[in-house]
Amino acid sequence: EQKKATWLANGHGRMNDVVEAKEFFDSVKKSNKVIAFFYRNPSKYSDVMHQHLQKLAKTHIETKFFRIDADKANFLVDFLKIWMIPS
Repeated sequence: EQKKATWLANGHGRMNDVVEAKEFFDSVKKSNKVIAFFYRNPSKYSDVMHQHLQKLAKTHIETKFFRIDADKANFLVDFLKIWMIPS
């Protein structure tokens, strides 16, 4: 129960939108398990992936889920070597 409360307080259990690299790295340091979803609008594939990840975030609260707009996060895309969207 203590872990669950900590996870929920840190934004687990839902999809989090991230814009700045600093915000991303600060959040990642607080979580052992992270899924970072890079997307581009408009994209039907990104929309479908987002829907599935939202469902997974609710059932896997031990993992923090992020959604990152690849067009607004050039540093993260380069740093993490993202080469395909959605990724």
